[in-house]
Amino acid sequence: MNIDENQSKPTGLNELNVTFSGNAREYFGIWIVNVLLSIITLGIYSAWAKVRRKRYFYGNTWIDGHNFEYHANPKSILKGRIIVFVLFVIYNVLANINPIFTVLSLPLLFLIPWLVNKGLTFNARMTSYRNVRFNFAGRYWDAFISLILLPIVTIIPLGLLIPIATRKRLNYYYNGHSLGNTKFGANIPLKPLYKAFFIALALAILSLAIIFGGIFVTALSAGLIESLNPSSMDPQSEPLLIAGIFGSYIAMFLIFLPAYIHYSVKSFNTGINNLNLNNEHRFIATLKTLPYTWIVLSNFIVTLLTIGLMAPWAHVRKAKYLAANFTVLASGSLDNFVDTVAQDGSVTSSEYMDMDGIDFGL
Repeated sequence: MNIDENQSKPTGLNELNVTFSGNAREYFGIWIVNVLLSIITLGIYSAWAKVRRKRYFYGNTWIDGHNFEYHANPKSILKGRIIVFVLFVIYNVLANINPIFTVLSLPLLFLIPWLVNKGLTFNARMTSYRNVRFNFAGRYWDAFISLILLPIVTIIPLGLLIPIATRKRLNYYYNGHSLGNTKFGANIPLKPLYKAFFIALALAILSLAIIFGGIFVTALSAGLIESLNPSSMDPQSEPLLIAGIFGSYIAMFLIFLPAYIHYSVKSFNTGINNLNLNNEHRFIATLKTLPYTWIVLSNFIVTLLTIGLMAPWAHVRKAKYLAANFTVLASGSLDNFVDTVAQDGSVTSSEYMDMDGIDFGL
């Protein structure tokens, strides 16, 4: 059953709201220690910082009176980062010795899907809800098509294949996950993705026309068009011209950010609204473009003006908004479902999960 974000919620399901109980003051103490120790240790402590951050956010995310937990060993994360760093150094050294190594390294693209699968597997297995671990079993070629092939192909027809690439990526991600041995399922429809894409495209084109039209009229009235001729350029006009060019870059950023956020929000909603667990439990996401755009922009501005000190506030604010717009539609009691999953022998032991998998995420 596909659920559109504008449709009413299915009846007969138990509605469970997601809540986030963290606060900025509490998280600031964790964040500032993470930053300082990461700097002092030249980034080595960042693996421990990631674990502390995830444990805080997971531990403060609640569904039906129970929170999530994160069990990763920082040493596994550090090991993965060292591997990536060594490969990066080797690549740069070889490329500097002889540029031909840059071409010869193209086959390394085939390594990316494997790395992504390993990272997703690790993070899923390190996450639990009510003592039941998640898992990820994505296939290599699904990852290759979703992350390498389709993003390249979408460039050719002016981005018109972006919704198809999005659907493939979402299906790969959601269908690969499970809670214990109970699989998540998703069959993402194309129609809402194309609707979101064309609205984002129209928004970007309209904003471009308005802003560049305004820039042209302003430049024309100020006589800057004629000043573009080097022989007739007034030295006093150069600062205005530079300011105009700089302003146009800022305008382009402000144009494409809302368009990008609109498509991202609608894609997220579409994916979650068509997700199920064991074909029984459903999920609803109700993110809105304007509120989320405001949160992203204001978080960025406040963080920038405070030299990063308000970053914890921004992270907590975003987490609260996401949780407030996420709902679980449970078929019956989650107690019975979780008890069944935990007792069917499907949950691999934590000792094995801690050994198997390396987090390659940076």
